Amino acid sequence: MGGSKGCGIGSCICFLLVAGTAGALAWYFTAGNGDATDLNDSIANAFDFIWSISDFEKEAPFEEVSPNEVPRWPNNGQGIELQIQSALEDRWSSYFEQAVSDWDSGSPDVLTLTSTSSSYDPDCTPIDGLIKVCNNDYGDTGWYGINEISAIGKEIVSSIAKMNDYYFSDDASDQAERRQYTMCHEMGHGFGLPHTDESFTNTDDGECMDYTDSPENNMHPNQINFDFLNNLYGDGTGSSTSAPTSEGTSSGGGRRRSLRQLPDWVQEEWRQISAASIGARNSRVPAHWRKLRSNELGDVHEVDLGEGYRIIVERLLPHWLN
Repeated sequence: MGGSKGCGIGSCICFLLVAGTAGALAWYFTAGNGDATDLNDSIANAFDFIWSISDFEKEAPFEEVSPNEVPRWPNNGQGIELQIQSALEDRWSSYFEQAVSDWDSGSPDVLTLTSTSSSYDPDCTPIDGLIKVCNNDYGDTGWYGINEISAIGKEIVSSIAKMNDYYFSDDASDQAERRQYTMCHEMGHGFGLPHTDESFTNTDDGECMDYTDSPENNMHPNQINFDFLNNLYGDGTGSSTSAPTSEGTSSGGGRRRSLRQLPDWVQEEWRQISAASIGARNSRVPAHWRKLRSNELGDVHEVDLGEGYRIIVERLLPHWLN
């Protein structure tokens, strides 16, 4: 279901221009400066120009990010097998299951996902080779969803996603929609997906990697996301528009699963980064975190650990808090 994210700057300007232009032209021609045909033509031309302004408000999905720029799980261009582990409390289970089903049902079908569950783990301790999803009341962190990826070069080794219960009030009318949107969004980052659009004032894309202030419009992935995943991992028949990887994967034909392992020192560094992400809000992230992207709804930081290892932190920020 599509919808508007609100009156964006472009939309509001267009409304004012429409009203002002129509009034000015009507006054001009009723004052005896032209006939009705001229009036109609002038209004039509003016409106064509005004509507063209709104085209700049919405950029093409993924226009600024190519598949070659983002991290991805080791693969051979024939899709990937990936385990997603729930370490969530029961109230999040239905959202987790829905998101796994949504991402596993894409076309082209490049993801073969297996969901498992573990005991509740609010610390969300990473596990090599899989995406782990957790929840807790992490406090007034400034983010209600976060994804952290460990990578060596461009290859993902593991990922964790956290849902911050502090910002999910059971009394909110859009509570279920916001939870589903956040779950789908953070899980998508775990596959290596960037944001499709980073404005909440334009028209919704109808998919969960789009920034939005109307989560009910963006609770699930759609074709935009599945096409980008196809560029990362191939379509299951060996075709791929990005270079496959071969190191750190299971042997044999077919889809690959990651076998890489993080050294103990990287795991310890990551633990400290996770702790800092809970204490950090907006500009108060540690100075050595390199900001890649930022606006009122989210930010992306990278922490270089050395020896090719890095941690990528993507935070979903409720813009009304900032």
